[in-house]
Amino acid sequence: MKFSKKPYLILAIATAVLTMAGLVVWGSRSARLVGPTQAGTQAEVATPTASVSDKELEAEPLRPGPDSCQGNRGEICIGVPSVDLWPTGSEDASNPELSTNSNDSMKNIEGRIQSIDGKQIVIKSSSGRLFTINFPIDAVAHFNTTRSRHYNNIKVAKNDMLFVTYFEPSSKKSLDIPVTKLQGADLLIKVGQGPLGAVEKF
Repeated sequence: MKFSKKPYLILAIATAVLTMAGLVVWGSRSARLVGPTQAGTQAEVATPTASVSDKELEAEPLRPGPDSCQGNRGEICIGVPSVDLWPTGSEDASNPELSTNSNDSMKNIEGRIQSIDGKQIVIKSSSGRLFTINFPIDAVAHFNTTRSRHYNNIKVAKNDMLFVTYFEPSSKKSLDIPVTKLQGADLLIKVGQGPLGAVEKF
């Protein structure tokens, strides 16, 4: 018995087109769910891809093990899903005041917000250390007044989780991160079901 190759050829062509268009992601553990920003550009929300089943996600531990924060041994970082707290505007948004040199290494830290004071946010890491994050603007006020409506009206507040990326020499263990070394900060969230599922704070 012979089978026509035409259906398989059509399927292969369709799959190739979808992959090239970025609608199908193979072998990736995460994808980016795009949402609007104040300027009408696109902000990113990291979410699981369709290549991982719901059962696999439910069976997966919520938190990774110790030492999962780059450059900060003994700390725990989840990192995603998240929305950008600052800088914002697009996938390539960056801190214009960032200044690094050959001695600097990229580091991550994550923790719950302990206090918000204008351009400063203090977070408490999984080990109990307090990190002071310095921003060039009042990042919380900016998010809450101009961007919150795009994310189910969530408001950044005390006890929310932040994932912070910054630079410093690998041997240094600063607890005060200056504006010039801050790459960015993300608010950890939970995303519900649906194409742009309901966004909730982590």
